[in-house]
Amino acid sequence: MRTLQERLKMAMAGPPKVSQAALARACGVRAPSVNDWISGKTKTIEGQNLLIAADFLKVMPMWLATGKGPMRKAEAKVGFDDSELLTVDEGDLSGLLDQLKSSKNKASPKSQAVISRMVGLAERGEIDDRAWTVINDLLTELSRK
Repeated sequence: MRTLQERLKMAMAGPPKVSQAALARACGVRAPSVNDWISGKTKTIEGQNLLIAADFLKVMPMWLATGKGPMRKAEAKVGFDDSELLTVDEGDLSGLLDQLKSSKNKASPKSQAVISRMVGLAERGEIDDRAWTVINDLLTELSRK
């Protein structure tokens, strides 16, 4: 899948099948915005919209944004190559949190809001493996900028 347009169409085909209106409601955007994503008029989805859309469509954020990696979470668990994942001592997540905080300055305003929220959740110990994967994917993308 080379384009966001292709990936969105594939993800929306399901299962479960998702309408443009449902995706717009889930992301908190107007239907014409989703239509622009699907028509190819908008070439990227970023920040909070990307994370919400990926979660709603039950696909991996990295796949939706770039086409890289597995499409679905289930595919990520079978034969997943974790060589790019950050290794973090279970007892000490401060290194990852520091990386996340320093990467925040390179992010778009929407992404900064998401990062702040993730840091807060992590500091309260309310973050699961899926969220850490999303954080790692975000850090990987930001490190390329």
